[in-house]
Amino acid sequence: MFRPEFKPYLRPNGEHIREFDAKVLAYCDPYVITSPNADWIPEPHCFENEELRARADGRFGYQDCFQWPQAYSERFEYAICIPNPLKIKAAEEDPSKIVWEFWTPTEEDFDLLDPNSPFPVGSLNRTAYYHLHQLYHHRKLIIEEWKAKREGKKDIVTAMQLHARHLLNMLKHHPLTFPDVVLYVAELQRSLLDINGHMYYVKKAQFPLTYPDFHQRVDPLVMGCFTHDITTCERLFRAGIPVWLVRSPQFIPADMNILNIVDVTRPDHIVQKNFVHNNVVTVFPTLHLGPGGSDRHANTRRTFRAKLIDPADAASADIVPQQGPATSSSQVAPGGRVQANRQNNARSVAQQHIYSASASRKKGHNPKSGRDKWAELDATNMPLAFPQWLAAFKHVDKNPARVVKGMVDSGYRFPEPALLITPASPQRRKLFCANWLAARGLWISRIDHHPPSPLPVPQTWRDFLNSIPSNLAADNATTRSAQEKLAAKTLFGDGLVHLQGETWAGQDTVL
Repeated sequence: MFRPEFKPYLRPNGEHIREFDAKVLAYCDPYVITSPNADWIPEPHCFENEELRARADGRFGYQDCFQWPQAYSERFEYAICIPNPLKIKAAEEDPSKIVWEFWTPTEEDFDLLDPNSPFPVGSLNRTAYYHLHQLYHHRKLIIEEWKAKREGKKDIVTAMQLHARHLLNMLKHHPLTFPDVVLYVAELQRSLLDINGHMYYVKKAQFPLTYPDFHQRVDPLVMGCFTHDITTCERLFRAGIPVWLVRSPQFIPADMNILNIVDVTRPDHIVQKNFVHNNVVTVFPTLHLGPGGSDRHANTRRTFRAKLIDPADAASADIVPQQGPATSSSQVAPGGRVQANRQNNARSVAQQHIYSASASRKKGHNPKSGRDKWAELDATNMPLAFPQWLAAFKHVDKNPARVVKGMVDSGYRFPEPALLITPASPQRRKLFCANWLAARGLWISRIDHHPPSPLPVPQTWRDFLNSIPSNLAADNATTRSAQEKLAAKTLFGDGLVHLQGETWAGQDTVL
């Protein structure tokens, strides 16, 4: 393909750089990229179909509008004002100073709830949390001052603030695994940077973008964007926002002013690898697959919820998962690699079987042997119910004809209290209680952040709490009972069932 040769050039009596001239120009086959107001040209990652998903630092890699310039979106126009991490760090006088908006937690920043427990559940340490809270508090004051002048009018920034506050509460009060901490810190930082961008936009950029006659000096610390549209380029240039105009070579005017020919700047500082922790590779879900624009911007701001499933085929930590529902894959593997095809068919069959098998077993129960779920449990070990609950429960229409199957998940987020106190054997009751107390920290973290679907049915809970998880079933189970136990093992995850040590309560080791 013919590639024209461009050289620095200034028009006679017209040396001033205007909106369609090039302060810098770079080849990026098959395009030529120019900027009238920036002194560098980032490598574009917004015109081809690319994958948006969380990486090892919890951020979204090259496709992240909070890390690298993306395509212009009218719907998310304020995103052009998000602070640019590369320029912010370069402008920092003290290179050793932590810029908390772009900081990534390490295991030293993670405090375990119980260091002796095999369940690695904990929280962000107080020092890191304090600095993140200070970032939030500073933005909260800015928002409140701005809203006071608008007579309490609500804006999109209000939702951003509430979301940031929610994420802070999650980091402070909820038990989390270390991968969860990394993800929630990154999501909090995105929310705070979103607030930064929005407030900069409404205070400084919105007016000159609306009335382009008022030309502004460029601010190199904001993100800017790529665009194919010359009108958008003109508006952003006059508003002082870094803009990169992408054109085919044949549309470059012969008399265009060109100050410098440069190479594109690659985002080599941005993390693209998958998350690896304790030799477990986690491939986070694909949130979007396509070119940049409004859809990618929207998915970048989507609240992250992963669902753990069996690992897909993989040979290394850099695999690209198939596009599909939001799922993440993690599996213990030698050398930190994802194991491939580890009895996936048997596990899949077992996981599907557990619900159908348990349902059929439940239907086959003798009514006299089961407990009436519409009646309060009468047991000496059962704590007294709240009076308000009892009063409301009496007025519930308990006619079975009104029950519509499939309206809600029939499973249980937590084991039914009756399961823990109704076993006839005192030793079995101790076993159930001890196993639940041992597992609840990690299970609460999982049910809060990436709950299974469907939820465990009572039989699954019974199989889980009645056994040492690592002995639940082999991966090649064929009988119905073995498949139910294998499904319980699969459902609750390797974090619970592949344990080291003697914390888990077996038949002869009840606490």
